[in-house]
Amino acid sequence: MLLLYFVMSFWFAVAVIAELCFGQSGLMVPLTALSGFYFTVTSRWDRVVVPLAVAFTLLDLSYGRLVPVSTLLIPFLLVAGSYWRQHGNTRSLATQVLPGCMIGVAAFVTTSLYAASYGMNSGRSLDFLPLRTAVQSFATGGCAMPVLVVVLDTVMRAFGLRRYSVTNNYVGRGGSDE
Repeated sequence: MLLLYFVMSFWFAVAVIAELCFGQSGLMVPLTALSGFYFTVTSRWDRVVVPLAVAFTLLDLSYGRLVPVSTLLIPFLLVAGSYWRQHGNTRSLATQVLPGCMIGVAAFVTTSLYAASYGMNSGRSLDFLPLRTAVQSFATGGCAMPVLVVVLDTVMRAFGLRRYSVTNNYVGRGGSDE
């Protein structure tokens, strides 16, 4: 279990740094939220909540937000990850676009709540934020989730930890698991 905490902490640090780099270039890619969803699917939610809360708090502090709005995503990610582990198809990469898009929209909503409440530090108008950022977070979440699954499954396999793609007992319409 200590190895799992090490891998999660390291990966959350990488996700926060990558998300900040994407954010500097104007892209909203919710890598930290997607990573939290991945780890919630592969392990119990109580193992994920503290490292995820720390990562979200660091992300919000790095963006200079007065209120840690990213932490509002934690209950959603824990419930969605637990549900997806039981009822979703984790074996097909194509179906990972769905939770990726949902998480992208949820990340957009929390960011919009902050922007509407406290304004944006960059001086941009809030009029242009919702449509562009909503489409962008929806698309980047959907595109990033399958890539994240492949990368993190490779890392988890190297450490001998539970992988996303073999997590649940989902059986497709054909009745076989092949």
